[in-house]
Amino acid sequence: DAGYVLLNYGPWVLETSLLGLFLSMALALFALVYGLRLIAAVIRLPTTLRKVFDRRRSDKARDSFEAGLRRLMEGNWKRAEIDLVRRASDHRSAQLNYLGAARAAQKLGAADRRDHYLQLASQAAPAHDLAVLITQAELQLERGEFAQARETALLLRERDAKSGYAIEL
Repeated sequence: DAGYVLLNYGPWVLETSLLGLFLSMALALFALVYGLRLIAAVIRLPTTLRKVFDRRRSDKARDSFEAGLRRLMEGNWKRAEIDLVRRASDHRSAQLNYLGAARAAQKLGAADRRDHYLQLASQAAPAHDLAVLITQAELQLERGEFAQARETALLLRERDAKSGYAIEL
């Protein structure tokens, strides 16, 4: 005997075996659990997609930064500048991108772009302004802009009087 179950609720009557009742209850529980999981996944979908897109943007920024540095070291100034600036705002160390782009623009003889990148680097990380000032002084010396380089070096010395490289500049 497989058992017999009779359920009566208002005008509805359900007759089934005990095994059928257990299987239908297990199926209903399974549907409830996975239905709730599906609803939770749909609710979390915007956050999950944002994280995926942020990770992808970060990966592309890192790849662009690495390609720009490689091209800068190879002497391909134009491509280095393009790669370093392209995704600089998405990079977690945007200042490094702009400093590299300033060096590339210097090699291309574009002083206006160089100064613009140095300004962007200063805005990207004001707490690390010493790196910008050192790079600016180096590039000005390289370009023969001795008066501006002296002003930059004095400003650098004001900010960090103990820096050996600032004193050397």
